[in-house]
Amino acid sequence: MPLQQILTPPKCTVSPLFLGRGESASTIVVFVIVTSFPDTERTASFDAGSDTDPNLEWSIVLAHHRDPERVGRSVRLAPGDSLELGRASEAFGLSSMNDEHLSRKHLRLTVDARGNLQAVDDDSRNGSYLNGARIAMGRVSSGDVIGIGRLLLLAERVARCTPDEEVIDDDGHDDDAGASQAWTRCVRAADRVAQRNTPVLVWGPTGAGKDRLARRIHRRSGCRGEFVVLRCGSFGENAASVLLGEDGRSELEAARDGTLYLDGIDDAPEALQAALLELLEHGRLRRPDTGRTAQLTVRFIASAREDPRAVAGVRQDFLHRISGWVVPVPALRKRRSDVVRLMNVFARRYAGEGVGLHPELVFRLLRHPWPGNVRELEAVIERAVVERREESLITEFPELDDILVDAREPAAISTMSRAPRARQAWVVAASGRWFVTPEGEKQHLERRKILARLLGALVAARRDRPGERLTVADLLAAAWPEDRFVGTAGANRVYVALATLRKLGLRDVVVRTDGGYVIDPDARVQIIED
Repeated sequence: MPLQQILTPPKCTVSPLFLGRGESASTIVVFVIVTSFPDTERTASFDAGSDTDPNLEWSIVLAHHRDPERVGRSVRLAPGDSLELGRASEAFGLSSMNDEHLSRKHLRLTVDARGNLQAVDDDSRNGSYLNGARIAMGRVSSGDVIGIGRLLLLAERVARCTPDEEVIDDDGHDDDAGASQAWTRCVRAADRVAQRNTPVLVWGPTGAGKDRLARRIHRRSGCRGEFVVLRCGSFGENAASVLLGEDGRSELEAARDGTLYLDGIDDAPEALQAALLELLEHGRLRRPDTGRTAQLTVRFIASAREDPRAVAGVRQDFLHRISGWVVPVPALRKRRSDVVRLMNVFARRYAGEGVGLHPELVFRLLRHPWPGNVRELEAVIERAVVERREESLITEFPELDDILVDAREPAAISTMSRAPRARQAWVVAASGRWFVTPEGEKQHLERRKILARLLGALVAARRDRPGERLTVADLLAAAWPEDRFVGTAGANRVYVALATLRKLGLRDVVVRTDGGYVIDPDARVQIIED
């Protein structure tokens, strides 16, 4: 057999370097260079970055499971550790991987001495997936999603934690929910200062959870008064007078013996900072015009979008008083395991118990960078609940592509990815007065003239001007021909009417694109002249 055939695995080449003789005259030693080319169908390599600190370890989080109660469980892997995942594995609890789609030995995760994580498929029957690509072997980066059987796993690189940094959630409030080590550090820092009267500064990007920490501190402080929010950016140069009120009674009276939350001190005008400094130092507010003062005893918590100690715009004397205890809150993209926890918290909040998330929706939520942080995630889940088609499952919705622009739907995420949708046949009247779904359900719109006109306009564009998108103005003119609209007036009428059409059965037919609204070009639509 030729030497190259013996030494060369698939997708490799062998190049001779030089020949030499061994100690025996009959022995020939061949030195070769083996060059490997990845098999694109079986191997997906993802850059793990340069963070090869052996003091870091990996958290493998169960991100999707058919039993929502198991979601969020995690396993830690340190350098040198290996984890075998398969049908018999108890990595995430007894019977957690009892799945007929899994092989007995399905996937092996190994962390090398430098802290890099590698995933190797154990010749499983249904395959393993890394970020939507089926792999035989792949290097895993922090934030990658692994699909095996009916499960989705999130891999996240984290610092080794001490016992007092273990993830906790003992407050009983959904608003405090989190699963990451980074959020746990924030929560523990908040708890340590809660019962002290030390002013607290919480800083981090918009929507990251600063107000959640502030409310937790208030709850645990023992304060008898209320939690009062002061939007610092809403004040002008007469801040002190506004705070005191015209009759000398402070607008902040509700915060007496409670907590005053100064939201956005990096937007506070200098006059407001000066007034608050007086309150911080002496417990009173002074009107600059009359010199009248009002006494007020409160607990102070302030927030900022970035560390105000490193930017201009905040008075140093005010900053020194307000930043007695500082808690930085990282962006959601830096603590992706919190996405796992929060998306299920919000699903329960808006849909109730027992409602799960479709795995492909979970995949896309995990891969999105979340520039709007927790606030954006909550808005997406709420929209998905409103748009859901099944009572027991929250799925993707038509406008999701417009929101999650950086997390397009993958070709596959695991063996339970849905098959390509069959093209569906719809029957629609050219006038828009009725339509029939592929299941044979007929909807009559004769008495709902606005809806019939909207549908008729969309059908006419499909029939006479294929590919043309109808703008909101076009649809206003078609549905309300007797009215005249200026600018964006009347747009809400269109949105409400189109939402009604979708609820009546046209959810997969009437779609929105960058250029306007159109009947889905990929949908099979039969137009009947009536």
